[in-house]
Amino acid sequence: MAALLLCLLWGSWAEALTSDDEKEIAFGCKIAETVDASGQRVGNPAVLARLAMVGKRLTPFLTRDLPFEIRCISLSGDRRPNAFALPGGIVYVTESMLDFVRSDAELAGVLAHELVHTDRKHGMIQSARNSRLSLLSLLVAVASRGEVAAMVLANLVQVAIMGNYSQDLEEEADRQGLDLLRKGEYDPAAMVTLLERLEEERLKHPYLDPGVYQDHPDTMDRVNYIIETMRDLRWPLHRKGPLNLLRVRGEQEGTWWILRVDGDEVWRCPAQEWSSADRRSLTDALDGALQLELPPADLEVVSHPQGSFLRLGQVRLLGEPLPPGSSSLKDFRQAIVRVLDGARRKHPLGQYLK
Repeated sequence: MAALLLCLLWGSWAEALTSDDEKEIAFGCKIAETVDASGQRVGNPAVLARLAMVGKRLTPFLTRDLPFEIRCISLSGDRRPNAFALPGGIVYVTESMLDFVRSDAELAGVLAHELVHTDRKHGMIQSARNSRLSLLSLLVAVASRGEVAAMVLANLVQVAIMGNYSQDLEEEADRQGLDLLRKGEYDPAAMVTLLERLEEERLKHPYLDPGVYQDHPDTMDRVNYIIETMRDLRWPLHRKGPLNLLRVRGEQEGTWWILRVDGDEVWRCPAQEWSSADRRSLTDALDGALQLELPPADLEVVSHPQGSFLRLGQVRLLGEPLPPGSSSLKDFRQAIVRVLDGARRKHPLGQYLK
């Protein structure tokens, strides 16, 4: 840290910069040198390609033309999922965070939040607040020499790496990050599932420093206002996609055609009794209607004079007469209840029926 401050205070680079953005970018690059020295940069081409792919869907919708860069780092002895943004456009994601997210949508939720932080100058704003300076005064102080510059820079480093943002900046990053997900064509529900899972991790290991978002507002408060924002905007909240749960697949095994959810059988019929079009139609209907948020009353076998049928939400999933030798509607319903219950247990903090 001392070497970083000396470099920032005494290097001639600060005096040569002409714009506030250039100074901010230079500050971020110098802080990045310290971050890189504290761990090992991940150079796996597949990892870097994934980060670049997700990032490129988000950065076009940011407000500033910065050299945005997403890096992955492995921190020795630290297995906490973490991510943080530096001034000037650099975002770090730890290798543990990549292991933690269950989908590209959840990874996009992490990146969207952090990209908003750097795009909206949150690190600079928070450091200026902490030092009781304006942004302009902060830039002047950092470019100067002396004890004031050292104090300001130390605070800037603390804010950038530790994420010590005030609640209003965190909420802006959440809300704007949610919009960024939508514009990047990722499911905004990913931000909800990510936060719910981080809270679950905190509850499992309360003795550990939570790492990512450690000084952010209460996690479940964040979940609640994100959900409220989505409802106000009339955006659907479907958690299964970001969580990679309730995956529906139909396949033929010998003389049987079997419908599975997350690998568990829910219905079967003799393959010769069920056309390819009917199989595809049932698979697509179940995949679209089966959601973690499904109320219990929306899954029922409905009696009808022309033949009973299984209703899933607003969808008439399957009705009589059934193919000879197939599972009954009652068994189909019970199997769906079973897999739905199992999926919810894998993500226990979801407020599915709220």
